[in-house]
Amino acid sequence: MNTGGCADPHGCEDTDQHLYEYQHHELTPDLHRRIEEHLATCAHCRELYAEEEVIRQRVKECACERAPEQLRAQVFAFIATFRTTRG
Repeated sequence: MNTGGCADPHGCEDTDQHLYEYQHHELTPDLHRRIEEHLATCAHCRELYAEEEVIRQRVKECACERAPEQLRAQVFAFIATFRTTRG
């Protein structure tokens, strides 16, 4: 992962790994706070967050119905696998 010269590369890793959960308020309060603090100081991660927000909003605008739970679980598993394997 390119941390863009960030002083806290561990914070970049946490943010990258948990960005989806952060956006959907699915983190523990402590991890949510840590990522929020990191985003306040890291331009690179703020850029990633902004990109993800655009995608999230586009999907939200296009989605008329909620996907079945089994499909949602498969998609989330795919996203998690993708995040851990991308270089």
